[in-house]
Amino acid sequence: MKKLILILALGISMQTLAQTESTKENVEPQTQDEDPQISELEKEEAFLSPALEIPDVVRLGEEMVFDASPSKIMSLSDYGNPNYSWDFGDDSDIKFGEVVKYTYEEAGIYTVKMNIKQGSERESIEKSIQVYTKQMVLITDVLKETLASVDAEAADEGVLLNVIEVPKDSSDLSNEDSVIRKFQENLEMLKGSEAILFYTSSTQTMQAFGQFWKLISAESQEALRSKLLVQISASSLDRDAKLIQPVYEIVQPDFIVLTRPEALNPIFTRAEISGVLNELSLRGIEVRQVDAKSRIPVYLPFSRLLNLFSSSGLSQTVIYLLLSVPFLAFMIAFFRQFVGVSTFGVLAPLMLSLAFLVLGLQFGMAVFLVVMLVSWAIRVLFDKVELLYIPKVALLLSCLALSFFLVLGLAVYFEASLDLSLTIFPMMVMSSMSEKFLSSQSAEGIRSALIAVVETVLVSLIAYAFVDWALIKDNVLAMPELIILPILGTVWLGRFTGLRVSEYIKFRSLLREDSQE
Repeated sequence: MKKLILILALGISMQTLAQTESTKENVEPQTQDEDPQISELEKEEAFLSPALEIPDVVRLGEEMVFDASPSKIMSLSDYGNPNYSWDFGDDSDIKFGEVVKYTYEEAGIYTVKMNIKQGSERESIEKSIQVYTKQMVLITDVLKETLASVDAEAADEGVLLNVIEVPKDSSDLSNEDSVIRKFQENLEMLKGSEAILFYTSSTQTMQAFGQFWKLISAESQEALRSKLLVQISASSLDRDAKLIQPVYEIVQPDFIVLTRPEALNPIFTRAEISGVLNELSLRGIEVRQVDAKSRIPVYLPFSRLLNLFSSSGLSQTVIYLLLSVPFLAFMIAFFRQFVGVSTFGVLAPLMLSLAFLVLGLQFGMAVFLVVMLVSWAIRVLFDKVELLYIPKVALLLSCLALSFFLVLGLAVYFEASLDLSLTIFPMMVMSSMSEKFLSSQSAEGIRSALIAVVETVLVSLIAYAFVDWALIKDNVLAMPELIILPILGTVWLGRFTGLRVSEYIKFRSLLREDSQE
């Protein structure tokens, strides 16, 4: 019995010893796994990561604070206190400290270098800052390559040039609205500048500035009135001066400078902005001064009347829409009467061209395609239901109006630069094409109706391209008396009794036989 008890005790002791050894083996690997983690953490702390907080730009004479406190340093107990040194990039003495103050004495672009030394470790970081003497705003639609050279030229002359990029000038109202929104978003920047430079392909952006002026407070108007306004133009300065005159009447600055692209450097280098005109004249650069003396003469009453409308706040884009109607009507009449193209009358293509001007070509074509697709779908649907013609057209227009919600939804989704309140009427006017389409289809068949639609759209696009041409637009706005030309042309078409171009093509075989006889 004693032997049995002894054997059991020995077995229990052996089992306990085995469990103890197993526990040690399990614990030891964990300890070995923890050591690399600790060493890795120590490694992460054992390096310098320099960082600094300084502004990108500063006006000449203002004291700057250079702060290196965001830098990551190593353990103070192991490596000691870090040493900071600053090189300001202007051949001045090096300064020491985590936070230092410094004032630049000359304008330019400088590279600031901050060095950290802690123990045997040494790191550095660099950052460029611009010290400027003048602040200007450049509103432009030019290429980025040209813009980069202009920006560099301004920086070399100590000018901080803030750039506002605007879309290319066009006749559609949405373009003007997007430019005005740009001005509203950058109002504080405009107020803080000493000069506002317009470097655009036409004067439409400055004309939009006149509309923007009407929307801001009297305090903001007073702050902007003292700025130097410059229009950089590559076209006729005399013509552009007439287009800018309404802006002068609205803003009432001392004057507006109209000059060439090569005048940018003298404007940047001139110490006193008030002497820019004399500087440009001395350098032989073409320049015009738009002020009270450059008002339109009395022998151009229509021009004076439209200038009065513009200076009262009426958009020149709206004025041009009205002035373009005689040109559009002449173009459509020319293609119908002289060329022999079949369209849905004169009113339908004319309204379609105006819709393109208001909506823009891309959005206008999208609306037109929706009109045609919905008209076709409703025709297929109504063919199965016996309805009289007038109720059928009324239902068609109602369905078209509802379908425009899809177009507006897409415009909102893609954040199109459109004033949607201005798009409703042109869209509804464009829907009148559907009635013409149904009427032609009922009278002549689907093939003839489709041909008429295609010809109507082609004529509308040609007429739109003509009146959207910057050369035509600028000259008509500068000299609105030119509308007499399309009116006289329409009178000539009314007295034209010869064969149309299409008739010469259609009956060319008969004409050839007559000439042979």
